[in-house]
Amino acid sequence: MKRFRDTKLSREAWYRKLKPAFKCTWDFLCDECDEAGMWSMDLDALFFFLGEEIDFNAFLVAVNADRLDNPRLEKYGKDKIWITGFVEFQCGELSEKCIPHKKIISLLVKYELIDRVPARVSGRVQSTLNTRKDKNGIEKKGKEEEKTFGESENLLPETPPTTEAPPRPKREPNLKPEKDDQSELKTQYVETVTMVQAMLEAKDQKLAISKFITDHHPKFIEPYCDLWNVSVKAYGVSQVESISDGRLKKFKTRIREPAFDFVKILSEIKQSDYLQGKTNGWKVDWDWIFENDTNYLKIIEGKYRNQTN
Repeated sequence: MKRFRDTKLSREAWYRKLKPAFKCTWDFLCDECDEAGMWSMDLDALFFFLGEEIDFNAFLVAVNADRLDNPRLEKYGKDKIWITGFVEFQCGELSEKCIPHKKIISLLVKYELIDRVPARVSGRVQSTLNTRKDKNGIEKKGKEEEKTFGESENLLPETPPTTEAPPRPKREPNLKPEKDDQSELKTQYVETVTMVQAMLEAKDQKLAISKFITDHHPKFIEPYCDLWNVSVKAYGVSQVESISDGRLKKFKTRIREPAFDFVKILSEIKQSDYLQGKTNGWKVDWDWIFENDTNYLKIIEGKYRNQTN
């Protein structure tokens, strides 16, 4: 399938900063993804194309380093990567009336990502498009105007549609975001992950990641997810397998609260049979901790320590 190429990509600072293998990886993903910008991870094929193996997680960090709130690449499920701006770049605004767009819309609906791209589809057209005025300036609606977009082949707004795509939704925390460039710290964490992966004992892995968090107080979510997964695995508590928009938003709110101490929270979970699900079957999970500023404070204050009921 033919696709557009960004001839000005080499002028983008983020792309120029990538090492050669990462530039080739970006190009490979843009070529191999489906029409909706979704790539089913096949690292063997990627490494064959590159002629070498790379740290794919480090690649994701590098590509998204300057856009933590609106990443270029997002993990989707366990084995897919979504190029968030692919559809908009290739197609502009999607429309159900455009036959080539129908397959793309179908894929985005399947992935539940249709609201993340500019698109004119049934149920998403503002009612103002169906409102017309008579010669005296009085609003009126006829039978055709009362139909929703997609029900009538001839239903079009009187004014020509704008060619400017609507703004893409951005993840915004409840609090004003801080101006803090953590790209260097993210690179440092990638090096830490490499070291941690070589450790055989879980306790050594926990100590290394805990030290990174305590020393640097990172504002990005990956170290906290990694520490959570390696810490709660022994209790049978559910691990974090994907980072959704909702999880990222709540994380950014909690991490900026002075009382939030993630290392302390995990330490208290270790001392609580109740939170580990050994008393009544209920177990603590990531989302419950980040849901509000009450749940984690109860943990930190020792409310659940050795609790049996």
